[in-house]
Amino acid sequence: MDSLVVTTFLGLLFEVLGFQAYSDSVGLLFFNNFDFAIVLGVPFILVLTNSRSMELWLPLETQDTDSGKTASGSSSRIPLELPLAVISAVGVLYYIAVKAGAAPLSTNISLVLMVLIGLVLLWGLTQPMAPLEQNEEDGLTGMSIRAKVILGFLAISLAFVILIGAASWLALSPHEESRRDMWQYIYVVVGVALNLLFAISLLFLRYVENSITSPLEQLSKIVSQFANRDHRQTEKNEQFIEKFEPPRTGDEIQALSTSFKQMMIDITGYVENLEIMTREKERIGAELHVATQIQADMLPRIFPPFPERREFDIYASMNPAKEVGGDFYDFFLVDNRHFAVVIADVSGKGVPAALFMVIAKTLIKSHAQFGNEPADIFTITNNQLCEGNEAGLFVTAWMGILDLHTGDLSCVNAGHNPPLIRRRDGAFEYIKMKPGFVLAGLEDMQYTQTQLHLDTGDTLFLYTDGVTEAENPAKEQYGDARLRDELNRLGSRDPKTLIQGIRQSVADFADGAEQFDDITMTALTYHGPQDEEEGAAQ
Repeated sequence: MDSLVVTTFLGLLFEVLGFQAYSDSVGLLFFNNFDFAIVLGVPFILVLTNSRSMELWLPLETQDTDSGKTASGSSSRIPLELPLAVISAVGVLYYIAVKAGAAPLSTNISLVLMVLIGLVLLWGLTQPMAPLEQNEEDGLTGMSIRAKVILGFLAISLAFVILIGAASWLALSPHEESRRDMWQYIYVVVGVALNLLFAISLLFLRYVENSITSPLEQLSKIVSQFANRDHRQTEKNEQFIEKFEPPRTGDEIQALSTSFKQMMIDITGYVENLEIMTREKERIGAELHVATQIQADMLPRIFPPFPERREFDIYASMNPAKEVGGDFYDFFLVDNRHFAVVIADVSGKGVPAALFMVIAKTLIKSHAQFGNEPADIFTITNNQLCEGNEAGLFVTAWMGILDLHTGDLSCVNAGHNPPLIRRRDGAFEYIKMKPGFVLAGLEDMQYTQTQLHLDTGDTLFLYTDGVTEAENPAKEQYGDARLRDELNRLGSRDPKTLIQGIRQSVADFADGAEQFDDITMTALTYHGPQDEEEGAAQ
């Protein structure tokens, strides 16, 4: 259409200026404008638009407010092209009439038609224009399939036309006397052949476009739109997927589109399930936070716990490896004379271990307050923990009951790490006592009780294996020897300072490495019995 308009305009202009009659020039001009526009113009535009170095402007297109899609520009291009088509058609009819001798050659008619075309073109240039939208997020770094196919057919057509032109020249040059007529004839032959090839190519390109490039471009557009959607809006995504219909090409493109639609359905389902799991995880996290708070509230946290008692000083700390841990410590006055201290480690981590810890802690304290000896407490507690222990959990524990008047310490060990003791003028050393079997491991186990004596100023340090088995990034463990040496380096400090020093030492050793076990410590310093007057006052 554009070539016909330009041909009509130039033909009329040549006639008005007296260069050549409109009827003689219109055919060659049409071949020239149409063929060269395709052979040279199309590749030029494709290359520049692909390289993003040239911005194309088109008549402003209308927007579909319902779908948000851009219309084909019918509201702006049709009013411009319609008068051009009418004027060009009149020019063609005028050309046919002049050739047939049915109408005289008139410069005035040519001038009027030319002016009308010029006015319509000027009017079109004054209409709103907008740059051609180029999707820079489509991920394409080269030419599209459509552009490659078009350029390929143009190259084939051009090569074929060159062969036809060369063959025509070889056939006519020995016989044609007028070289002007010969070249004009060759030009007409080449033009006709080129346009025939264009017609065939357009038919084939239309087939390729309908069956290959358009479905692929549609699929690419859908992929891009789906990737940029908010996948949390499940209902809208389902509506988007429902609107997408795979092209019915009956080949691999249809299979690919169908597979992608199924993939979109699966992804939407996965995202929905992920949201459900995330909400469930947040709910569990909130419950674990509450459980952590409850567990922390069950352990003594106020220090000094018995400020009116001068016979001892105690401090304890627990850092769970997870939200809730299986370690626990406890200390309490059995009566006015006896003070019990317990430290334990439940196998496993998380909520099951924490629940088992609550049961074990409650049983030990309950049986201790009945006045039982530590060995008997562990025997009774072990049998009760074995009942219904289908999870196979067990507890390592150490318990001691200190006579605050004499300093005698009755203690029992159920498979727990040996404590350390520092005499008033000595160094920390591990207490040598044979550990018994773990609690909740086997029923009817008998535990051996050990008797120790604490003098004034002696310190007892209890811990779980989370301290000695703490690892650094090189997978080296903190170890028993390092713990003993660090305690001796800290010296005769109060229990709180000792525990804070060991906790910092373990943190420095771990150097940020993740720990997989709870770190629990208790330190007790015996200050000797109260004076009789002070005790009476109490």
